[in-house]
Amino acid sequence: MAGEAVLTRRSVIVKVPLSVGHGRAILEGVSEYARNRKDWWITVLNEEATVEVVANAQPSGVIAFTFTREIEDSLRAIGVPVVSVANTVEHSLLPAVYFDDHEAGRLAAEHLMTCGLRHYAFMGDLDPINGRLRLEGFRAALERAGHSVAVLECTNNFSWIPFNPEDVIRQLVALPKPCGVFAPWDLIAYHVARVCEHASIRVPEEIAIIGVDNDPLLCNVSRPPLTSVRIPAFEIGFRAAEMLDHLMTGGAVPEQPVILPPLPPVVRQSTEVIAVPDEKVAMALRYVREHAHESVGVTQMWEALAVDRKEMEARFRKFLGRSAGQEFTRVRVERAKQLALDTNYTAEELARACGFATASYLISVFRKHVGVTPQAYRETFRRVPVAS
Repeated sequence: MAGEAVLTRRSVIVKVPLSVGHGRAILEGVSEYARNRKDWWITVLNEEATVEVVANAQPSGVIAFTFTREIEDSLRAIGVPVVSVANTVEHSLLPAVYFDDHEAGRLAAEHLMTCGLRHYAFMGDLDPINGRLRLEGFRAALERAGHSVAVLECTNNFSWIPFNPEDVIRQLVALPKPCGVFAPWDLIAYHVARVCEHASIRVPEEIAIIGVDNDPLLCNVSRPPLTSVRIPAFEIGFRAAEMLDHLMTGGAVPEQPVILPPLPPVVRQSTEVIAVPDEKVAMALRYVREHAHESVGVTQMWEALAVDRKEMEARFRKFLGRSAGQEFTRVRVERAKQLALDTNYTAEELARACGFATASYLISVFRKHVGVTPQAYRETFRRVPVAS
């Protein structure tokens, strides 16, 4: 109509791996940001799309996984702002938003140690920088606790070339058992679980497996379902879109990448093992896992198990390095962290669901262990609320 302003279209290319959960979640985050930007026109390309295809689309800006320096350089040569959403190129020259790979490794190690394991291994590809960083975080956390790590290298290309299952079986069979295995990507974790099944290695009794990405499809089709460290993929996409918008409107290129913390692991059957070499402590740990969400404590536990409290506290200190009461608190806080992200529970509802007597006590304990309140934790990691 005459006199009506013509809306300038900004064509944004989003080039991410749509075959995996975190790629699709990044796209969701970008789309959420664009929802309020009527001038954005998003074109979605899978990771295999060539730079030539991107250039031919004549974009105003690009959000992309960039797996090599050559791809980075080619995208920069197009002459439009580009934001990377994966830490895959060492000393990248692109503005970027991604998550802390080192911290993801630490979270994996911390989780496996809570299972009472004494032997640990890493199985993955050490070629990309993010794989090496995940190993470094995993190893550093374990070495601080007096443990060592067996590094079993394998390709991350399980999805498109035949790997050598006999070689993987040989490496897994040679591990001391029970052993916690960290795979830096869910795809590798999935194949480790499959290899264990073929080799009659019991998961999680002999090998407990944890991955990274929390891809719902891979984690749940695995036998058994896989425990995995969550990454803030939606938030990465949202923040990357925010950064690209800033660059497309003439903003300065940020001097440093935006690095977001990963989220606690989603625990599934692949790590549901209690491997302490003391049957009484293992029995108590099972009790904690099964009853921590109830309003019970150590006194009720010792009575229910008919064991001597003083003796059991000494055993907890020996095998876990913490008291039974501290274990109750640890499990309750981890449950509260997960529910804070996965539900819209109020503080009162969280307290009831996690075995805390009152909401104020939950908030106090949560702040002491996590550094923030449950609500602040939720707001840090979850931009879009879960539907009630």
